Amino acid sequence: MSFQCYGRIVLKNFEFDEKAKELLQRILAIWPSIVRNSWKEKILSYTKLIAYENNADVITEEILFSGAVKALPKSYEPLLLRVKAPQEFERKKQAQEKVDENKWLIEVKRWHREDDPTEPKPSKNPSEQRIVAILTSPRKGGNTEILLDTFLEGAKSEGANIEKFFLQKMKISPCIGCMKCKDEEIPELCILRDDMTPIYHSFIEADSVVLAFPIYTGRECSITSVFFDRLDALRSPLHFPKLKEQKRGAIIGTWGWPSNDAYNHIIEFQVILLKLFQVITTEIITACGFWGEYYKKGIIRKDEKGLAIAYEAGKEFVTPL
Repeated sequence: MSFQCYGRIVLKNFEFDEKAKELLQRILAIWPSIVRNSWKEKILSYTKLIAYENNADVITEEILFSGAVKALPKSYEPLLLRVKAPQEFERKKQAQEKVDENKWLIEVKRWHREDDPTEPKPSKNPSEQRIVAILTSPRKGGNTEILLDTFLEGAKSEGANIEKFFLQKMKISPCIGCMKCKDEEIPELCILRDDMTPIYHSFIEADSVVLAFPIYTGRECSITSVFFDRLDALRSPLHFPKLKEQKRGAIIGTWGWPSNDAYNHIIEFQVILLKLFQVITTEIITACGFWGEYYKKGIIRKDEKGLAIAYEAGKEFVTPL
């Protein structure tokens, strides 16, 4: 009997039944051949660990699928479902083609947070707080904007001052990589003199920042990327000292696939990006299920419970825990 070592765990070489072998090949067919071996190694590593933990002698289709789920980002969920259970995938797809308010498929989730004494707290009364909201959705009046506006209404109900930027309607050019912002003191912070200039100054002066964006094709929409590329001017040694104190941040993210954690890794990456600019995210609202008929502009208005979640989060964003 042969064995393989994973850290301190020594695993035997498992046998695969025929269904597991077939499923592995179907899963690997998701990718072009140039990257298949890389994903195969990851999937088999998790699969063997799961088999070991379950005292299995043979790797079955279910064990193999569990290994793939562990190995792949959660955003692969629809692809994996389509491979393993195409009928279930079609059922989910068809369910989104007709809005049924008795079987509402949009889910709004407020992420759990704990009080962390190291993170920034509201140090001013709500009426003295200035919130800068960045909307990168390309759809005016879309579901992302409605959730953002509801969140901001909650903050405003406590007296907070709101400044909102709808980037789709602004002239913001992509970063050209000239690096002038790193070695020259430019009043506008960037040699590209466009509508990003007022955003820089508002961002610096804000007490809190709210970022709202949809996820398209498995990642944040393109305007979000342009925004962060241009915001990088603030990380220059010449300009970073202007971000004197940490700010509080909130993120609102939406996507189509009806699974409330499918794109958490995309949300979490935006949390890291904001932290580069002294913004510590303390509030996250995500919403899923905007697919098919549920993608219609403004359909989130039917979700009174979901909007109430966003409104309450906005109120609490400007008040201490």
